[in-house]
Amino acid sequence: ADPEAHRLLEAGRPNESLSRVMELVETVLGSGTERARVVFDGTGGGTQPPAQRGLVSYCFSGPGRKADHVILRLLKDSSGRREVCVVTNDHEVLTVARKLGAKTMTVNDFLAEAGRVERRQAKKPLAPEPMGKRTGPAQSEVNELLAVFREEDAAVIEKEEMLADEGRPRRRRH
Repeated sequence: ADPEAHRLLEAGRPNESLSRVMELVETVLGSGTERARVVFDGTGGGTQPPAQRGLVSYCFSGPGRKADHVILRLLKDSSGRREVCVVTNDHEVLTVARKLGAKTMTVNDFLAEAGRVERRQAKKPLAPEPMGKRTGPAQSEVNELLAVFREEDAAVIEKEEMLADEGRPRRRRH
C-alpha cells in the first residue's frame, strides 16, 4: 500500500495512517460529486478522526470481522452497484464484486492512480497574476479607458441637454 501510510502505522500512529488513506481517496475522487466509503479492518483501536471527511466516509469492520466481508455486504445492499468501485487485494472479493457488477481495483492500481492524479495536480500551473496587479494599468490602457468614458459622458450630457431642452420653451435668436 501507500509507503507513507505504512510508515505511520509502523511508527504507532494509526490515526495519521487513516488520514493519509482518506487523503488519497479524496485525491482520486477529485472535485466531483462522487462519494466514497472506506472500510478498515478491526475496531480502530480507540480514538479516531471524524468518520466523515468531505465526500469520503469511513468505518471499521468491528471486532472479529474482516473489512472485505463488510464491503461485500455493502455492495450486495447497494442499488447502484455499477457506480461502485471496490479496492482490495483480496482476489476472491474482487471476483465477487465484479460478478455483482461493481468496478474493481487492486490496492496497487489505486495507489498508482492516486500518484498519477497527484503528479497531474502538481504540474498544473497556477494562473499568472495580471501585470496590472503590481504595476497598475499601462498608460495606453488608461488613455483608452478615459477616451471611452469621455465619449460616453459626452453622449449622456448631450442627451440630458436635449431632454431638458424639450421641456423648455425655445428662445428665438434675432
